Amino acid sequence: RLQTAHSRCVEPTSHMSLIFLVLLASSAETLRLYVHREEPKLDNPNGPCSTLLDIAPSAGVDGALRLASARLQVSLSSLATESGTTVTSLAALANDTTLRALEASHAEAAARRELAATYRLFHMYGLAPFDGESINFIAARVPGSDSFLLNDYTLLWEEVTASSLLRIPLLEGERAGAAQGQPGHRNPRLNEASLEGATAVFQNRSDVACFLHSHTLDTATVASLEEGLQPVSQAGIMLANMVAHSHFDFYQDGPETVRLLGGKKIMLQKWHGMFVAGESLGECFYLALSIDRACHAQRALLQTGRPYHSPTAEEVARWSRAYVDDPFYGGYDGERIWPSMVRKVERLQPDFAL
Repeated sequence: RLQTAHSRCVEPTSHMSLIFLVLLASSAETLRLYVHREEPKLDNPNGPCSTLLDIAPSAGVDGALRLASARLQVSLSSLATESGTTVTSLAALANDTTLRALEASHAEAAARRELAATYRLFHMYGLAPFDGESINFIAARVPGSDSFLLNDYTLLWEEVTASSLLRIPLLEGERAGAAQGQPGHRNPRLNEASLEGATAVFQNRSDVACFLHSHTLDTATVASLEEGLQPVSQAGIMLANMVAHSHFDFYQDGPETVRLLGGKKIMLQKWHGMFVAGESLGECFYLALSIDRACHAQRALLQTGRPYHSPTAEEVARWSRAYVDDPFYGGYDGERIWPSMVRKVERLQPDFAL
């Protein structure tokens, strides 16, 4: 098993980058570390990107990073640990408790980065709420923990960054600071409806890693039609068996949201918008994009005022099943397109990772 610690280094150019220390083997006398620098170097672009270090267990992390920087031919002006865990010696890397803490920290950092990218993508693709970008939410579990990440209610979705996300414990009794304001006062950084809905879904649906709600114009429009979503587009056919329909209630609480969603991954709520539950952020994005585009196609078709053709119920059942089973479409889990979507955010809005 590879176990990783990581620290953030600052080059003289103020360019931020990551050096990873991977523990390959350990003994009483020596630790063997694989060292890798994540981003291209500005001061020496032709220098090595990785190396092996054999170092005494008593050496400090600071000393190991300085040795690593010399091997990688990168000049460092300062060092600061990115993990919240303090490691005073490399010997501590061999301690399972410390390793688990470091791994958990790395998992949360990755989850924050991915969720921030998701918020930016929703803004880019017109999936953010049309009536105010801060009023809805995308929530994601923190891997290996009983907590989840939620957006700061005071930020637009296009402003969300990895560090701005709030970590919320699933158990209300463990909430303080981020999830609670002063007694008798609301926390201005949290939408209480978002907090309650996400909490209930994560507590009751173990298959859900991401849960979101957004008022897009097309989903709010189609959700309010008497017939709801119709299979009049490819996306509409593909999603035919994944969508629940419900009425909006201003006083709807978290458990009621769970009940209405049932075992479905998508819910269209009349006069309201869409709810999406997925096994990953990639799946949530793909399903949200697909349901919004299916609603857009239906709305555009109805606006023509012309007669139109619909597939039979038997055709819809057969085709929607075929799409889910087809390995190319992957059951609409988003796995195929998600890496390229994240790369798009990295390319166009790199500040999401701050």
